[in-house]
Amino acid sequence: MGGFGALHTGLAYPDTFGGILALSSAYIIHSIAGMKPEDVKEGALGNYAYYREVFGDLDKLEASDANPEVLYERLTKEKRNIPSIYMAVGTEDMLYANNQELRGFLEQHQADMKYEEGPGIHDWKFWNHYVRNGVEWLLERNGGI
Repeated sequence: MGGFGALHTGLAYPDTFGGILALSSAYIIHSIAGMKPEDVKEGALGNYAYYREVFGDLDKLEASDANPEVLYERLTKEKRNIPSIYMAVGTEDMLYANNQELRGFLEQHQADMKYEEGPGIHDWKFWNHYVRNGVEWLLERNGGI
């Protein structure tokens, strides 16, 4: 599971997960919302059929449970526990700007989070370094193992 999947699953099942480790999240919700089959650009992570299969109706995506923002705001409104979130992304990662958008949302909502970035792209060389930082931080936040 990637960073987006970890984020989405952690917020969808907050009573199951004490923390979320989101590395280089494919947080593309706002980029693909409302997309039509002819809108897919060269270099995109997927095509219309893929996005539709994963996220459902793209015209309703931003307001749906497929959007971690919706899940986060619902948990806040219901005064439910929200897992701690560790995020990291490489400064040369193709998803860097998307992760900045997600970071801004979480900071605006005063999430219990830690954000880190450093040189790197969307690969294991970057993730191998930051996964350790994330696991250690989440264990500290949640009282160890």
